[in-house]
This record gives sequence, structure tokens and C-alpha cells, in this order.
Amino acid sequence: MAGKIIADTLEHSTAGSIATNYVVEGSAKAWGMFDSEVTASVNASLNVASITDNGTGDDNISFTNAFSSVNISIVGTAAENTSSGQSAGRFFHLDEDHLSASSPRLFCKNTSNSPLDFCNGSSFVVHGDLA
Repeated sequence: MAGKIIADTLEHSTAGSIATNYVVEGSAKAWGMFDSEVTASVNASLNVASITDNGTGDDNISFTNAFSSVNISIVGTAAENTSSGQSAGRFFHLDEDHLSASSPRLFCKNTSNSPLDFCNGSSFVVHGDLA
């Protein structure tokens, strides 16, 4: 039997209390740890169906459950690629042309704006409202 708990506030005996909207609105709705140095693959995740490798430094994240709009926040780390010598100044990049509530595109570039493949252990966290 499924149940429902309705509460406006959560209280801990020593740590204080917090409004439940902070828990619901402030929790990550998706995260993933993946590799795509050779072929895109998901190592561990929440709400991630797959990663698609579109080419060097260009990957799509497909969510299991879509977000309600493209107004999401994605924060990530691009792991060091020591096997190819691409080790310094890596960062994720999103642009307006590739925003999506169900499958946004991530780009990985170096500080010279050259595309680089993500590597073993790259990860991201997504915040926003689910549809």
C-alpha cells in the first residue's frame, strides 16, 4: 500500500528544523558519473537514461524523467585525460542553442576553447523542477 506523508517542516532533535520546500526544491533531480574518452557510458547516476557521444567534447545527457522547462542548472567536473595529454583547464559548456528539458548537450573545452573528450570519472549534477 502506498502512503503519503504531508509536512511543512522537518525537525531534528539537535540540528534544528527546515521547511520541506527546501528539501524538495533544493535537491538535485539528476546526477551522473560517466566516461566518454572512447565511447560514452554511464558509471553511476540518478535520473539519467543514457549519455550520447556526438563527437569530440560533445555529449547529450538523456534524462529518464524530463524537467519542466529548459531552466535548469547543470554543474560538472571534467576529469583529467592523462592518456592523451589533455590535462589542464577543462570545463563544461552549455549554450542557448542546445538547451533541453529532456536531453541537454554538454560541451567540454580547454582554456583555448578547443573541444576535448570527457574522461573517466567526469560528473555532473542537475537542479531544476521535474515535469
